[in-house]
Amino acid sequence: MQTSGIHLPNSREIEILNEIGRLKVVSIKELYSVINSKMHYSTLCRIVNRLFQSNLIKKIKGGFKKDYVFLTNRGGLVSSYNSQYDESEDELFHDMVSSFVLLRLLEFKNFESGSLNFDTGSYLSDGELNCIKKGQNYKMALEVELTQKSKRRVESKFKYYLNTKNFDYVLYVFNKRSTFESYKRTLSKLKSEYHEKLILLLDKSLSPELFDYRNSEINFKNRSWNFEELF
Repeated sequence: MQTSGIHLPNSREIEILNEIGRLKVVSIKELYSVINSKMHYSTLCRIVNRLFQSNLIKKIKGGFKKDYVFLTNRGGLVSSYNSQYDESEDELFHDMVSSFVLLRLLEFKNFESGSLNFDTGSYLSDGELNCIKKGQNYKMALEVELTQKSKRRVESKFKYYLNTKNFDYVLYVFNKRSTFESYKRTLSKLKSEYHEKLILLLDKSLSPELFDYRNSEINFKNRSWNFEELF
């Protein structure tokens, strides 16, 4: 619908804006994987172009020359997730990976829903997952760690998660063994309560195109687990 030259998104377009906002920055291919039961790919591309032309979303070229989309300020006002994105941010690659990680994890039967966080802050998780196991619901924070943080910062974040009531568990996802082992060493020196809540997962193949969580290396409670055994 058009009013005074301003495009007002219809219900289908708002649904797509909400999915883009939930994932913060996402490739059109992955966006289609979320909603492919509802429309053809060509239909989605036409809607994306219309939203782009209406300045509700922006596009950027990512890896493998794929188009990624994210909300503009105007799009954030329409979407349920006010996750406007600055394409100049250094965190672009991190958020591309985080979006892909979230989508792949949501394929797992016991992970029912989730979203990325669009606010910023020292103690905000990258995302969160609503999960279930053996009939028990739980909430898990998601942290995607692609760079090594200082020991002080890591310990401070660990302490926050230990004390917060917002999450039952925290899943840290790594792509480098050196970072994974560094966090393991830090965690090993902390009291046992930390080990009951913090889960470390390593996938050396992790990228905006690949996340092999089922064959990842997982450390929890000072021992190794396979993914389906733990979750």
